[in-house]
Amino acid sequence: MTVLVIENKNNPTISMSGFVRAGGSLNPPGKEGLASLTAEMLDKGTTRRDKLTLARDLDFVSAQVGFSGRIESTSINASCLSKDLDRTLGVLAEELTLPAFPKNELLKAKADWITSIRQSEERPEVQARRAFNHQIFPLGHPYRELAPAEKIAAIEEISQADLKAFHLAHYGPNAVSLAVVGDVKAEEVCAKLERLFKNWGKVAVSPLVIPDVKVGKPEKTIIPMMDKSNVVLFTGNPTAIHRRDPDYYAATTANYILGGDPLSARLGVKLRDEMGLTYSVGSSINPSYGATAWNASITVNPANVETAIEALRSEIKRFVNQGVTAEELAKAKSAFIGGLAVGLSTNAGMASSLSSIEFFDLGTDYWSRCPKLFGDLSLEEVNRAARKMVLPEGLDLAIAGPYQEK
Repeated sequence: MTVLVIENKNNPTISMSGFVRAGGSLNPPGKEGLASLTAEMLDKGTTRRDKLTLARDLDFVSAQVGFSGRIESTSINASCLSKDLDRTLGVLAEELTLPAFPKNELLKAKADWITSIRQSEERPEVQARRAFNHQIFPLGHPYRELAPAEKIAAIEEISQADLKAFHLAHYGPNAVSLAVVGDVKAEEVCAKLERLFKNWGKVAVSPLVIPDVKVGKPEKTIIPMMDKSNVVLFTGNPTAIHRRDPDYYAATTANYILGGDPLSARLGVKLRDEMGLTYSVGSSINPSYGATAWNASITVNPANVETAIEALRSEIKRFVNQGVTAEELAKAKSAFIGGLAVGLSTNAGMASSLSSIEFFDLGTDYWSRCPKLFGDLSLEEVNRAARKMVLPEGLDLAIAGPYQEK
């Protein structure tokens, strides 16, 4: 197990953040959702105690332990007062190593998940986002979302035996990284973890492979939802930018200027403040282990759909052709560097950042290098990354809501 510890004696609290290298990319065909369901079931009872007993053990001291399945990994989060570290680590270890996956709890979890899927289909933003996702990622790609019927069918196929087999194959100490920050002593934390996990067997850790996505012919998808009040639009394109890409810092800076800042970004200033089309407009790029997509989204009145599309495309094209200004770049740098400092001002922020640093192998000196990585960016680098990130002539478009093409 990889363990990263920062001793912070400023207050008597402890935050933990980490991951298991067991994400949705390992799901077998036809049982998509297995990794997430395994993560969700970890705190539903162990071979020693049921879920209520485990919950009471933590609630009694206001401690928390939680897990969440993602495409690339399963996240671990925990927090407690320093005096309750033994209790909290004990629950964490028990849930990670000895989950029982009770059948009655599995049935409840599956039913809740299926209900949530069906309810979410009533939201235009969910429909538009998924349609855009399907335009970007081909069948079989780890980042491609399943259609609702496919999700439900896959969930219904998952059994208790599947959960146990997935856990046995992919959960082990060599698949786990854990960052611990707070009122602790590093040597004591490591000794406690060694004692708690000493009998946990290693597993074969599968390499994480996320294929690149090629830019194809732009697609347009319209999903009429005539009983809704607003229309949601997603537009964008695949990119070659991933978290460890040298252009990551320049690309995220460019996106911040275009649509990442809720108040001063160009899309908001133009479409919200000047044109009055919406309260909700922005853009995002969230590179992860694999390259992902850049997208812009807006929510508008049905009468303004064509105007919004034209305005979005025009502003995106102007941004790429004219580039960012020196003033915009200076403000963006300040925001990112300041945001790093704010994020590291709490134990939870430091633990989360450490976990991310470990997952992406950014180096233990990342915190000291990061301000320079943003601060040294030039206008040329940011504008080049913007052209690499945004393809004005190759934008896919997904529309959901009370709208039909004329």
